[in-house]
This record gives sequence, structure tokens and C-alpha cells, in this order.
Amino acid sequence: MTEREIKDRYRYLVSGYFGVKSVEDYPHRLFLLKDLKEYISQYVEDTFIEDFDYEGEATRIEREISRKDKLQDALIFLNEIDGPIDIIIDIKVMLKDLKYKK
Repeated sequence: MTEREIKDRYRYLVSGYFGVKSVEDYPHRLFLLKDLKEYISQYVEDTFIEDFDYEGEATRIEREISRKDKLQDALIFLNEIDGPIDIIIDIKVMLKDLKYKK
């Protein structure tokens, strides 16, 4: 992987994490968030880039990326790790609702 691909993947993983975090009515959310955080930590450990501000980038993503984008990234992330189908369905419904609210 190139440095750019590593950074881009980190960004969608973190964005996906925050997307899952925004699904407040999912009963196993805290357990899933713990697993996602461990997955991201392992990814960072495996692909560490010396001059990349991981924490700063995560903070920027949390503040600046739209909820819709975070939910879309959550679908990608959950698909990648074979996440629970019930939250995937919930996220798809949320995205559909966001689409029709515009």
C-alpha cells in the first residue's frame, strides 16, 4: 500500500467508527465500538506513518465530516469486518431517511 492509501483507509475507518457511534439506539453499540477501536489501533500499529497526525486527523473527521458520510463509511467498515447485520440494516435505513429529508 502507498502512504496515501494507508491514510485514506485510516480516514474511512475512523469515519466509520464515528458513524457507528452515532447509532445511539443500537443495543450492542459499546461492544462494537470497542472492537472497531481495537481494529483501528491494530491497523495503525501495522501501517504506522511517522509524520502523520493520527489523533489530529481523527478529531478533524469527528468535527468536520457529515453524519451521512460517516454512516456510509460505517457500512464499508462493517462490511469489511463482517459486522452485525442488524446494525448494517439500521444504518441503511438511517441513510435512506437522511436522503429523503433533504
